[in-house]
Amino acid sequence: MSLSQTLALAESAHQQGQLEKAEALYQQILATNKNTDALFGLATLYHQKNDYLQAQPLFEQALIDEPNAFDIAYNYLLATLSANQRATAIKLLPVCIKNCPSDPTLQTQLANVALQLNTFEQAIIVAPEIPAGKNIKCQAYMKLEQWLLAYTEAKALVKQFPEEEVPLNNLSICAAKLDKFDEAIEVFSKLIDNHKNESAKHLRFADLYLMAKQVNNARIQLDIAISLKDTSLMRYDIECKVCRLENNKSDALVAADKAISIKLEAEFAWQVKHDLGNEEDNKQCIKQLSQLTADDSQYSYDLQHNLYTLAKALQKDALYQEAFTTFDKANQLQSQQFKQDDNAYDRARDERIFTRLKKLNYAALPNDSKPTQHYFVVGMPRSGTTLVNRVLSQLPTIDSCGESNAVATLFENRLYNENLSDEVITNWLQENSTEHQAFYRKFNKIPSHEIVDKMPHNFRYVGAILATFPNAKIIQMRRSPNDLALSIYSQFFNRQHSYACNLTDIAHAIVEANKLMDYWRDLYPEQVIDVHYEDLATNPSGGFETLFKYLALTWQDEYLEFHKQNVASFTFSETQVRKPINRSKIGFSKHYQKQLTPFIQAYEQLIRKL
Repeated sequence: MSLSQTLALAESAHQQGQLEKAEALYQQILATNKNTDALFGLATLYHQKNDYLQAQPLFEQALIDEPNAFDIAYNYLLATLSANQRATAIKLLPVCIKNCPSDPTLQTQLANVALQLNTFEQAIIVAPEIPAGKNIKCQAYMKLEQWLLAYTEAKALVKQFPEEEVPLNNLSICAAKLDKFDEAIEVFSKLIDNHKNESAKHLRFADLYLMAKQVNNARIQLDIAISLKDTSLMRYDIECKVCRLENNKSDALVAADKAISIKLEAEFAWQVKHDLGNEEDNKQCIKQLSQLTADDSQYSYDLQHNLYTLAKALQKDALYQEAFTTFDKANQLQSQQFKQDDNAYDRARDERIFTRLKKLNYAALPNDSKPTQHYFVVGMPRSGTTLVNRVLSQLPTIDSCGESNAVATLFENRLYNENLSDEVITNWLQENSTEHQAFYRKFNKIPSHEIVDKMPHNFRYVGAILATFPNAKIIQMRRSPNDLALSIYSQFFNRQHSYACNLTDIAHAIVEANKLMDYWRDLYPEQVIDVHYEDLATNPSGGFETLFKYLALTWQDEYLEFHKQNVASFTFSETQVRKPINRSKIGFSKHYQKQLTPFIQAYEQLIRKL
């Protein structure tokens, strides 16, 4: 019997499920011949039998023989997925993509594999321009946090399929991430119309309203979920958030206890116990969280956040050495996540960007002598921006938009683009100033009167702000470096603040921020003022009176009574703004002088280079 006849018999037996006969025939061929078809056939047979140990070398040899054969590479990829051999699968995926036929079905399957492997760029490359492919692209962009691109894909799908839930859900998420809350809420309303009796949908709607800072509407959706007898962990998570913002401490603590009874590690619940509870609650936090975080060998979201909470509980009990050790553990986990996500702090990039920002000619518009309508409170996080925002918001003519992303949305991509000349950016700022003003006010839903914007990292865009709002006043917050570094290091920050989990990176970030703020202050002395947190905390009346005079505002001591008002605060400083101004955090870093040595040395070294 010839080789081709034996191979045909083997393949026929394989197709008919006669695996033992097919295996014998394949092995008979391979005993005397190096035949790729037999290698491939036997490899797929072993894959069918879940014998990945024997399948893998056969697939590998067949692919060496025919490196551009899509069917070999694709079946080898599927086998590695079945065997949970992620590293090999990731290596095979580009080979499959390169040799994939122009078949939308196969391209969609490969894109789904890429999503499964978290290789989102590959998913975007191979996903075809059909609805299924567009949906995969949208998911991949969402995973990469490229929200505008994801929004574009989701928007197109919703237009084509206005009733389908997956595109509607994705569009709602993307719109919210882009601060398009009106659109996000409108889209989610369509979803919830078909699920009025599903409490989980109402809880998600409540969470969306919280993102939009609409606490009253969030409460309405939460109450609907409660009326539907929801007792899920998500219900108590949302209830904790809403009650905190309503300053309803007792109900927040009850919800936290309910959450802990469902899931002992529930990080949000322990944070509530620490922030709002009494001394006994703090003791409970220390006891329980010490046990829950004892094994920190395997990362989890709850573990990371519970370490931060445990550290703060230890600090509240004046157990400073134990507290800092725990902060270290939490930040090491955060650092590992940033490195894994390829998001480690890039000092050279920040220096390059800040140098570019200082070189630009912003060509600010001439001051038209109108009263100030925009107050921007900027500086490093934890430097006192929330305090100044709350006091300024006491004036009946001033509203706060909180930490708005409007400025970054307007300017970041253009100002950071190193392919654009300085002249192009200057002309763009001048020619589009009216449109930028309109966008900013529409973004923040600002009426005609004055606004205070307290996004800290807007210190990067002071030149662009003043080129757009020639009457704006910029309040640059400064704080003692050691206290500032400790406050940053003891707080969980998102990926936009990748410096925050390393003391020497924090030193670099603070020095670079101060250099840039020095530049703005010296360039625009009539519109930019430095304010030191310590001055406001030690002498609130005098410090704020000086600030108000600079802003051409009339000071009244009653503005310091902001803590008596039940106003929702959506920042890390939520608990602080419910208390009178005090000096308790001034010089607090003295408790950690030894532990902060890496920061102190790095900071002093950077200062000496100036």
